[in-house]
Amino acid sequence: MKDKVLYLFFRLIIIFVLVFPARLSWSIGKGLGILARKLAPARNRVTIDNLVNSGYSSHEALKLAPKIWAGLGMVGAEFIYYLMGYPKRLKKDVNWVGKEIIDESLRHGKGAIIVCAHLGNWELLGAALAQEYPITGIAMTQDNSGFDAKINKARTRTGGRVVAKKSSLKPIITALRHNELAFFLVDQRGPGVRCDFMERESSFYAGAATFALRTGAALIPARLIRVKPGSFELMIDQPILPTTNGSDDENIRWTTIKIMKVIEEQIRRNPEQWLWMHKLWQV
Repeated sequence: MKDKVLYLFFRLIIIFVLVFPARLSWSIGKGLGILARKLAPARNRVTIDNLVNSGYSSHEALKLAPKIWAGLGMVGAEFIYYLMGYPKRLKKDVNWVGKEIIDESLRHGKGAIIVCAHLGNWELLGAALAQEYPITGIAMTQDNSGFDAKINKARTRTGGRVVAKKSSLKPIITALRHNELAFFLVDQRGPGVRCDFMERESSFYAGAATFALRTGAALIPARLIRVKPGSFELMIDQPILPTTNGSDDENIRWTTIKIMKVIEEQIRRNPEQWLWMHKLWQV
């Protein structure tokens, strides 16, 4: 019953976002994010604690927290607006910086691994990349099957392919062998490599580093930052050079550490656009 109610609520939000003008849709997104903050006080406390433990003052954390939650609501509204409603408008609203880095990497014929965080709008990042390149991404399966089917259908509207996280990752290998892109969200806690991140130790999956070392694919950091409502900048950074002078385990560990260092630098530039409400530092 709960799943049905949540799914109906989700469908109602979709209608509101797609029926109203874009400017009002962005306001709806912000409002939902602010409401979520009120309805989830424990998560809001986690958000503030994470900010403080990452080097921000209490004053800075209290100023950033409302922006972070409003940004989360915007991610949802933008996902609905562009991927469920008007995917062709995304191309017009995204300004690319560094696209030539991907083009140059693909000239080597081994594909490229895009590494990114839950920063800006990661969903639109994958969609914008798919408008220019064949790309395969990994996604977690949602508990609500109706919600899961709906968002995965939207994710593929710009041409991208989605692989369930707990299924076979053979499509990733196939994509790289075909000189295509693979898309990895790397700022998720999991068994793998322990390293310092945002001034504390955590543990991260090592999939991106492992695939890069085994296939020779370039490791390219990317992010899509919201400049203002309805306007984005897709920034591609220089490839991360994997460590190759140790054992397999050492190379994977040090390459993952390099990836997370770049991700931290990206977050520090736009802290109000990262998801701070996760319990990332429980190891």
